[in-house]
Amino acid sequence: MKVKEFAGYDVSEDGRVVGPRSELKPFMGRGGYLKVCLSDNNRRRWVYVHRLVAECFIPNVHSKPEINHIDGSKLNNSASNLEWVTRSENNIHAFKNGLKIGSRGESNVHHKLKKDDILQIRKLRGVYSQRELSKLFDVSHSHISKIQRNLKWQEVA
Repeated sequence: MKVKEFAGYDVSEDGRVVGPRSELKPFMGRGGYLKVCLSDNNRRRWVYVHRLVAECFIPNVHSKPEINHIDGSKLNNSASNLEWVTRSENNIHAFKNGLKIGSRGESNVHHKLKKDDILQIRKLRGVYSQRELSKLFDVSHSHISKIQRNLKWQEVA
C-alpha cells in the first residue's frame, strides 16, 4: 500500500517498506522500535515502521493516538499484531503482560522508607502501636499496618 505523505514508498502488511529503488533497511530507534527514513524532494523524515503499517492497514475509527504490539514484540510490525490504543490501554497491556514493571520499594523515587526501616517496623509489631510507629517513621498508620501484614514491601523479608 502507498505511504500517503511520501510518493514512491510502499509498505506491506508484514512491515516491509519499499522505496523508489529498493526495500529499506530499518534501524533500531528509541525504545527498541524499528524506523526508516523516508525522503521526498527536499524533505526527510524518520518514521516508525509500526506507525506506517497501522496508518495504512488498520482503521482508527476512535482516533486513538498510540499503537500497541499485541504480542509485546516491538520487532513484530505485521498488521495482525498491531492495534490502535489510548495511552492508558497501552500501559495496562504492558503491565498485564510483564513488559513494564512498576518501581517498588527503594527503587520508587517517592519512597520514604528503606529496607532496614521495613524490617524494624515488622520487628516492632506489638511493641509499639501502629500510630506510634507511623509518627516515628513519618508515614500513615495504615501504611504501617500494610507493611506489618505483608501487603506492602513484600520483597523485603
